[in-house]
Amino acid sequence: MAEARSFETKLVSEKRFVFAGSGTYPWRFFSGMLPRLAVQLGFASVSRIDPEDVGTVLSIVDVERRLHVSFLGLRDFFWFGDIARFGKALERDLLALLANYQGPHTVGYYVDISPKSGKKDSAVGFYVDCSEPLSYDDFSLLARIFYPATEGVEVMEGMDLVTIPSAGISLETASLFLTYLAVGGRVGKEAISVWSERLVVPEHSLFKLAQFLFSKDRMRCLELWHAVRAEYPPEFWIAFWSEQLWQAHHFIAIALQGDLVLAKKGVNRLPFSFMQRDWRNYRLRELAAAHSILYGVDGALKNGGGSAGLDLFILRFLTGSFARA
Repeated sequence: MAEARSFETKLVSEKRFVFAGSGTYPWRFFSGMLPRLAVQLGFASVSRIDPEDVGTVLSIVDVERRLHVSFLGLRDFFWFGDIARFGKALERDLLALLANYQGPHTVGYYVDISPKSGKKDSAVGFYVDCSEPLSYDDFSLLARIFYPATEGVEVMEGMDLVTIPSAGISLETASLFLTYLAVGGRVGKEAISVWSERLVVPEHSLFKLAQFLFSKDRMRCLELWHAVRAEYPPEFWIAFWSEQLWQAHHFIAIALQGDLVLAKKGVNRLPFSFMQRDWRNYRLRELAAAHSILYGVDGALKNGGGSAGLDLFILRFLTGSFARA
């Protein structure tokens, strides 16, 4: 418990909290766990500063003013999310503003420090590395931080049901486990005991698989598909590919209007190569046609059919069949 209290003390005492990672933005942790902890620790509120506000509703001067004004001495937690979503010009100005913030509140944001981003944030602040895999001990610490004894009885009772592989789990997977455990009772515990091993998704393999599919790299996509297909039930693959197609459709629809910053804001887990270049090779109707096949596979499974339609989906996508539909 000493380590948990140390983290909590840091969050309360530090003025600037930087979450650094390389790769996928851990949206589940930031949207659910972090606000929960901030309120739990006595912050008056959690305020989000979004890209669509800065430069339109708010100027940089307005943001600075908000960060230095406190109502009746109350402390708020101001969350900026992924700092890259603001675009290069605003990002530069915000980082300069937040670099040595010493106002009455606490500020926090996420910065991608992967090699491809070319970023390195070295300013003063408390850092949390979001990209490091978590061991069982790390996960237990996380549970004690977010679910203290007064309200975390169900969570702590279910800890032994969680299977953590030797390679560790991501922050996102840990947040998912905590969500299931917090449900409590028979439903939450059964979900964990049955699905904990399946919930630990090898992010790297799935990310590569989606990358190969969207780039229509037939050889590498089929090789990886046959290697991981049997690891998960058909229902998982239907959900996974449906989400990829939906997010790709959403991204392209906005990107075609000329706003790549806004397009990237609304997606999660899409391959980097798709957002950089491959999206230009697609039309929205191609993705819609591909999704209709998945809808058919889902219907067949629910009516006692097989999952061979998943293989057909992969083959048709790689050969451009949906583009001609």
